Amino acid sequence: MEAPVATLKILGSHPGGELFEITVEIGRPVKVSGTPEEWACPCEVRPFEGGRFKPHSDCSFQALTLALTSAIRCLEYFREDGGQLFYAPGIPFEFEPFLVALRSVNSDA
Repeated sequence: MEAPVATLKILGSHPGGELFEITVEIGRPVKVSGTPEEWACPCEVRPFEGGRFKPHSDCSFQALTLALTSAIRCLEYFREDGGQLFYAPGIPFEFEPFLVALRSVNSDA
């Protein structure tokens, strides 16, 4: 992704597997051409297959929020499938603050 506005680099491992790097990048919301009020915000969670998102919305703020939510959900699904997340080897990634933010957004919907 060219010039992400936010980046997160952590480590992951599948059950019984070796550590690998996970990179989350959130791009800048962009106005969709040819539409009066449509915005999109790119998001990538590498190296996961299906980890590229570009949610659309009628405002840039919501497009950004949807991109962040998509990234958090991607990491959450990996963890639910038995994957583990780490800041560094042996140091677990503190995932709960992200989930609290996600639940808060979803409960307001």
